[in-house]
Amino acid sequence: MLEDAIAGAVHVFQARIVGATVKKHWFEEPQFEIELERIIPYKGGQPSFNVARTPPESSMCGASVIVPEVYWFFTDENGFFTKCGSTQPAYTKDGMYLTRQILGELTKHIRAGE
Repeated sequence: MLEDAIAGAVHVFQARIVGATVKKHWFEEPQFEIELERIIPYKGGQPSFNVARTPPESSMCGASVIVPEVYWFFTDENGFFTKCGSTQPAYTKDGMYLTRQILGELTKHIRAGE
């Protein structure tokens, strides 16, 4: 299942969540906007965004997140994700597996004080 989630995502990365707000633009449905820092890519290279988005309702596969916390994100090219797409806290079994894959890069960020 993890392999399918990785294959289906444009970006797979670990990031620290530093904020979350509900945003509604006049032409769109409301979305949670999740502010990210210390983004470490696993797939798709460094994303061009530092805000990820998810629907606000679980019936639409919207994800609830903990602030602050470190998560693994599986997003499209614009940073959109759902809980149905495997985004999860870094301390889950799959999250720990992925963290081991980026351990060298993560260590560099931690040593730099990020």
